[in-house]
Amino acid sequence: MSRIEETILVRAGLRSGPPLTRADLWVETTPLFLISVALILALAFPTLGLWPVLVLLLSRPVIRLAATVTDRRR
Repeated sequence: MSRIEETILVRAGLRSGPPLTRADLWVETTPLFLISVALILALAFPTLGLWPVLVLLLSRPVIRLAATVTDRRR
């Protein structure tokens, strides 16, 4: 949340600093998204136990994939 807030402040001109790139946003939001997916899976299927937490292992591959896709667009 702090990264999103920082992005809003920089874009509004209320804070100085380099603007965030799409890759930076992916790095910051991917863990949040994966934690949300794990929580939803754990609540929807309680018999899975802690297995949905393994979804968090996907954070590095997803970040690398996002960086590759954003680099190709440039």
